[in-house]
Amino acid sequence: MSIVPNLFRIREIRLHDNPWPAFDEVLAYWNRQRGDAFAPAWRDFDLMEIPRDLLPYTVVVDTPDISQPIKYRYFGSGIALSHGFEMTGKTSDDIPTPQLRDHIISQYRQIITARAPKMFVSEIYVKRGLRKQDLVLRLPLSNDGESVTNVVTVEHQTDENQTLTQNGC
Repeated sequence: MSIVPNLFRIREIRLHDNPWPAFDEVLAYWNRQRGDAFAPAWRDFDLMEIPRDLLPYTVVVDTPDISQPIKYRYFGSGIALSHGFEMTGKTSDDIPTPQLRDHIISQYRQIITARAPKMFVSEIYVKRGLRKQDLVLRLPLSNDGESVTNVVTVEHQTDENQTLTQNGC
């Protein structure tokens, strides 16, 4: 019997504890666009308003239903390079590793359920004893004013020599 190690860990952090100031600008834009709604509509959210250096680390997904696969509308080139695969036009069913797929889907489900932005520190073990931490900001969008129809994600990636928070993951 072989034991598969837990290669992925995630921890939610409060938005006001954001350790990456560039995310403040993205969150402020999202708040301006939503007005009094719980989230802005996709048609009102312009990716070109995201700081240029963050755009390659941005993902947009369609979330038709919590039980359906998530469809990748936009998958930034920096994310594709770091993960080693491109997801634009594909679904969460196309994520090659089941553990990674479950790790990512669990975050989207939290956004769909909460109907609110969330920030996570995602820790991925890439080699024996080496880890990569990503700070992940996920922002809901709603085309109908009721449900989360899309999620915009912006990531700040680190290597195994950096930590995002004083306590790590």
